Amino acid sequence: MIQKISVYFSLAVLILATSCVKIDEIENVKIKTEAVAKDFIQAIEQKDGNHAADLFARTADVVLIDPVNDSLVIGVDQIEATLSNLLGQIDSVKINEQEVHISPGQDLVSSRIAAIYNVSIQKAGKKSVFLALVSGYLEKSGPAWRFVQLQTSLKKKLREKISTGTQSVPTPQPKPKKEAVVPGTAAKSDSLTKTQTDTVGKSY
Repeated sequence: MIQKISVYFSLAVLILATSCVKIDEIENVKIKTEAVAKDFIQAIEQKDGNHAADLFARTADVVLIDPVNDSLVIGVDQIEATLSNLLGQIDSVKINEQEVHISPGQDLVSSRIAAIYNVSIQKAGKKSVFLALVSGYLEKSGPAWRFVQLQTSLKKKLREKISTGTQSVPTPQPKPKKEAVVPGTAAKSDSLTKTQTDTVGKSY
């Protein structure tokens, strides 16, 4: 009896230890994925298309969806050229994290990231503010984690333009109401006016 209890206890400890290891590995995947995402954002803010492209896997089918031209960019070399071209057209960019969700794969060598960022772009003296909706798929390549697919869509924020000056707006005037005319009244009125005129003429 004691031997059976000992076996069950050993199995329980083993299961618990395995579960703890699994949880630690899942958390590690999340940390690595988030680190790559933050590194990518920093590269974009520094307008470093070369470093941003280095965060993609060195595979032939790696894909970036161009958020400006809505086109597929395939291959690291093409991704680097596209990012460098886009970043070269702006003066500065600032990105702030709003919400991030990371889902590690069951194999623990892949993960998915879905995120929303606030993006402020300065170009030719004009500032534009966007919401960046990001969806990415990463895989572990040796000790490093790299993007295999990355999709970003920019949604422009609508902001009210507040004028500092005051502008007078003409107050609309109500239209004059037309009085209802009873049939025959107009004719009587004309007749009365003519009679009064004739009377005045005769008095002179």
